[in-house]
Amino acid sequence: MEQHSKVMPPPNSKEMALILDDHIFMILYKELYYRQIYARGSPKIDERFESYYNYCALFNYILSTDGPVALVLPNQWLWELIDEFIYQFQSFSQYRSNLSKKSPDEIEQLNTNPKIWNVHSVLNVLHSLVDKSNINLQLEVYTQGGDPDSVAGEFGQHPLYKMLGYFSLVGLLRLHSLLGDYYQAVKVLENLELNKKSLYSRVPACQITTYYYVGFAYLMMRRYADSIRTFSNILVYIQRTKHMFPTRTYQGDQINKQTDKMYALLAICLTLHPQRIDESILSHLKDKHGEQMNKMQRGDKAVFAEIFSVACPKFLNPVPPPLTPATLENKDVRNYAKEPLQQQLNVFLSEVEGQLMIPTIRRKVIACAETDGNRAASRSFGVPETCVRDRRKQKQKIVDSKASRKGFSGPQQGRFPQIKELLGEYVLEQQRVAQRPVTTELLQVQLCN
Repeated sequence: MEQHSKVMPPPNSKEMALILDDHIFMILYKELYYRQIYARGSPKIDERFESYYNYCALFNYILSTDGPVALVLPNQWLWELIDEFIYQFQSFSQYRSNLSKKSPDEIEQLNTNPKIWNVHSVLNVLHSLVDKSNINLQLEVYTQGGDPDSVAGEFGQHPLYKMLGYFSLVGLLRLHSLLGDYYQAVKVLENLELNKKSLYSRVPACQITTYYYVGFAYLMMRRYADSIRTFSNILVYIQRTKHMFPTRTYQGDQINKQTDKMYALLAICLTLHPQRIDESILSHLKDKHGEQMNKMQRGDKAVFAEIFSVACPKFLNPVPPPLTPATLENKDVRNYAKEPLQQQLNVFLSEVEGQLMIPTIRRKVIACAETDGNRAASRSFGVPETCVRDRRKQKQKIVDSKASRKGFSGPQQGRFPQIKELLGEYVLEQQRVAQRPVTTELLQVQLCN
């Protein structure tokens, strides 16, 4: 169908029904048909509605049964089904929020059908697939070295439900990230060990999507070390296995785009939280973003904003604007589709501003270290007034996330950067170079405690 659509649209469902009029076959064919319509760009509003109704029919068939349905599909197809479902919701949300160039007929259809592609219905489908498959319980048992089938239940043992449940977890990660709820995005994967090869990580596009959104969520949660580790791990994996990825397909294009975005986000993370990474990744990163990294290190917030805007997900607003004559004439509301990105960008730049002040704090700390180390001397440098204020901005970073199970390293577990680590180790190193004794009292003074 993909090769066919490059020349002309694939045959519609009515034409296909003349060949094979089977209910389930037609639902699956329509899913592929509308996928190609979206891939060709700018689907009509009727096609958006029809695709939504087709997804409803498919998920009702899978979920509204007393026992597992007699349907077996490849894992790649199941992943693409969930991936496309969320993509079409994302596309419709952006279309719905863009109030310019809407015809009266489109406005009437949108007002008449407010529940079409509603965020609650999308969340309901994903959570229903997760619950039906018992995938969280399966992952928990599997992580502990047990047999996941022992807790899977009748539906969870069926490959269709097991894989749809797993892919729905990744779908929830993506959806919560698009809505700006990063804590919940990471929390849905609390039973999944990212860095451990599992029975479920068999679809490269799914793995790459998972790492992209987890890494981005870490970035927005200020867990820079975790974000760097996440991006580095998957980029090394991509380097070693890219010859296995599909080419000249929309999935291949998606993998390439996400790879480029992860390199850009990694450049941001390393600027805010410098550390060592794999040499091959660092070399490629410098080739692609070396000049931009130099500008960011000099505090150029415009470059931060540019890279973030290109590499971030396409954020959504869960509540669309009302389609009334007043809102349609309001120029501010007409830019409603751009608001989610601007809001997330403002949050990000605010954090960048705080991070860029750390070198200034370091210089003042060293100024303190060059005195006799008492508080009176440190005040003579004007440190308490400025440093304490800056430390208040960093207070939110002094929280460690704790492991819920010994030996388990799910996405929620990790560490937020601590100002004491960022500055304290630097001071200790400076003292070692100067061969001066370091006392706990001196270190506390230098950190303006």
